[in-house]
Amino acid sequence: MGWFLKPAIWLYATASQTGYRSNELRSLKVIDFKTEKDRHFIVCDSSNTKNRKKAKQYIRSELAQELHDFVSERWKEDRLFEMPHETNVARMLRDDLKAARDNYIKEAHGRDDKIARYNSDFLEDTNHQGEWLDFHSLRHSTGTWLAMAEVPIKVVQQVMRHTSITQTIDTYGHLMPGQEADAVQALDFLDSGKFKNTDRQ
Repeated sequence: MGWFLKPAIWLYATASQTGYRSNELRSLKVIDFKTEKDRHFIVCDSSNTKNRKKAKQYIRSELAQELHDFVSERWKEDRLFEMPHETNVARMLRDDLKAARDNYIKEAHGRDDKIARYNSDFLEDTNHQGEWLDFHSLRHSTGTWLAMAEVPIKVVQQVMRHTSITQTIDTYGHLMPGQEADAVQALDFLDSGKFKNTDRQ
């Protein structure tokens, strides 16, 4: 039986928007989901993070509204997400992917569309290039999407909670093509009409 229910969808959305690891997500309580001045975030206590520092990760308003409705009638000390034992997290994700893919194929419009969907690797846990998906891939999606959205690399580092910016650049720098050229163009003060040479005092 698949796990593909609304709470699981919200779990995956939270994982991919915050970059929280599976054990960090497992530790979250309802009270850790917060809203201040129309900004929504989830706080993970330092005792449950990998680097032993409290993490405050923002989420999109659409997800926040769904989570708000989800937890509105629950105790503040309840777990935000009910997750299986850590040894079964990968199986949970695979089961949900299979359920989602079965629905995707079932909802095809006509025979040709059904064949095309069946032959694609959409929602497969392993694609045609042999790349495979695990729960940690959701965290990697966070950094990937931020980099592709051209978010400053320093901000990506902060969101991903990397100890050094070198780690962030090594992991996501290749997703920012052309930024070297853009950086040079930013030096517009060097234009002859704008650059002013001043004598040293």
